[in-house]
Amino acid sequence: MPLKEELSEDMLNGEQVYDSEPKSRFEEYLMSCCDKSGCDNLPEPRSRVGALLYRLAEQLSNEGAGKEGADGKTPYIQDGYWYIDGVNTNVKAEGIDGKDGYTPIKGVDYYTDKEKGEFSKYITFELAKRGQLKPEFANSIEECTDTSKLYVLPDGYIYAYMFKEGSGTTATFTNQIPRSTDTDGSVYDGDGYADGSYLSSSGGVSTKAGCVVSGFIPYTGDKPIYFKGTDLVSTSTYTRINLYDTSKTKVGNMTQTGKGDNNVHLNYNFEIVAEGDYFKMMPKNLTASFSGIAFIRISCEFGITGDEWIVTVDEPITYTVDEGGYSWRSTGHAFVPTDYEDRIIELEENVAEHATRLMQLESDDTPAYWLNELKTKADAIRLAMETAGRNKSSFLWYTDSHWTYGNAKISPMLLKYLWGNTPINKVNFGGDIVVNAQGRDEMQYVYNEWRNAIRELPNHHSVIGNHDLMIDYPYTFMIAPEESADIVMGDGMYYYIDNPCEKTRYLYLEYIASSNTEAIVEQGAFIVNALMTTPDGWHIIVIAHRWFQYNSGDAPTVGAIPNYIGEILRVFDVYNVRGIYPTSTHFEIQDFSNCGGKVEFCIGGHIHVDYDLTSDGGIPIIMTASDTNQDRSSYETEDSGTLGTITESAIYGIIADYNSNKITIVGVGRGESRVITY
Repeated sequence: MPLKEELSEDMLNGEQVYDSEPKSRFEEYLMSCCDKSGCDNLPEPRSRVGALLYRLAEQLSNEGAGKEGADGKTPYIQDGYWYIDGVNTNVKAEGIDGKDGYTPIKGVDYYTDKEKGEFSKYITFELAKRGQLKPEFANSIEECTDTSKLYVLPDGYIYAYMFKEGSGTTATFTNQIPRSTDTDGSVYDGDGYADGSYLSSSGGVSTKAGCVVSGFIPYTGDKPIYFKGTDLVSTSTYTRINLYDTSKTKVGNMTQTGKGDNNVHLNYNFEIVAEGDYFKMMPKNLTASFSGIAFIRISCEFGITGDEWIVTVDEPITYTVDEGGYSWRSTGHAFVPTDYEDRIIELEENVAEHATRLMQLESDDTPAYWLNELKTKADAIRLAMETAGRNKSSFLWYTDSHWTYGNAKISPMLLKYLWGNTPINKVNFGGDIVVNAQGRDEMQYVYNEWRNAIRELPNHHSVIGNHDLMIDYPYTFMIAPEESADIVMGDGMYYYIDNPCEKTRYLYLEYIASSNTEAIVEQGAFIVNALMTTPDGWHIIVIAHRWFQYNSGDAPTVGAIPNYIGEILRVFDVYNVRGIYPTSTHFEIQDFSNCGGKVEFCIGGHIHVDYDLTSDGGIPIIMTASDTNQDRSSYETEDSGTLGTITESAIYGIIADYNSNKITIVGVGRGESRVITY
């Protein structure tokens, strides 16, 4: 049953809603209204709402007073006299002078039917808020199926099948024209455009009828521009886009005919496509032709005026239409269960307990100089996870600890803080616990010390680095037995772990010397099998120690991707496009056309600095700074830190938002925070 002005009484499910003594002045007024029992025993109202309900109770009581009488006789006029039931009363039907009567005041002496309806609706919803109704609970609007009932949705509000007037057509974009500015930052020419003007090749504005010019619009040259009311196809020397730097100094211009700066024109730098009644311009050579782009200005010819002009950046020119009508809508009233006060009291009692626990977490040997950094970055991690929603993967990350050379040995403590103060419950390590100069016995001691430090971190998994190969069989040190139950192992130190909740397969690769062809081929076969068996719709994250090899430690970001690593990345690229990978040095031909997973990104260390690149197919490759502060080596000063400060370590929170194809990297300490889109 749809609602318009008020809710139907059958929503009370046939139950008496006031079966106990009133607990407040408000409930006394409500009960009097329901019973029509009058106001003789009611306390005086103390608020406007109370006064309104008091009056309503009084009026409802008066409407219900007295016994039902018999039908009376209706007087009528005949021959100038009043008659009743055929009898002449001898009273002439004429008016006499009267005195002014009392004029009733609305809101004091009476209420309109609409106001009474609002009162009834208010009372019904107040009862619902106080837990007297029995609404059903639903996870979404789609689960609201019975229009005669109320539903409570996860936002905590009561929803009903109600009528609402439509809001009409609404733009889903932001028109940049009325926001475009002059050189001083004010709106250009008061409206964001000037009719009868065009842009010259020098960047200035000249006069010409039938043209229009905009102000400065923020634009960096890497996103599509959308136009409406603009003819970008017909050739004209007055249809021009000028480019400006952050100081609004011209850095280039392009016209529809001829060539502008750097011998380029619009069609060279943009792919112009008509989409419905507007144009889309995709940049293709723009940043290669011009550098330092921060603003654009546009002028056009062919009879348009500025008030007809729409220009957006990275926003299609579309609209939504709300025609109104009956639908499930929020009543605007939150559902309050009958035990609401008890729950509040319980939560208040728990506050002290939680505060004590938080103080304990913060004070468990964590140095004071780290606490503010940890709190700030924990907040950033929680925000990124909340923004990403449910379709995400997340884990804590660190790499290249080199435990006994310049390491403060504090990263396990920092990771435990973030594990205890964020929703993340997984830790990945990118390899290299030891260094070259250690003997076998000392290396085993280092592994044991490190394992004991991280033992309380749940769901901790590692790959081995090139330095870890200095000891035979490091597997039981890098992966503790208690963490191995859900691992699918290969013949070497490579494996994968599935997280069904995230729909993510974590693929861990072994560092293998380029001369060990047999081991590389075996790991390659394992990689292919892991890709082939990934369930449809799942994500794949690949962890390895090395993705990039620098030429010199003095310049760790100058180098190249090793050949067999390049093969692995090409396999991932072909897999993502469902292609056929041809036979190569270490891989046989593979047909990925029936696969359904996706390699989202790769992550590793080895170069000891924050550095990102992509595969040829666009898969992000993330490399991060080392956990050690690098006092061990003078040529790695770009990653050096200072013991006793937050630069002594680098750890990270990694949050992959699959809805937005965005990876948020929250750097903690010396680690660099950044966002990668792909």
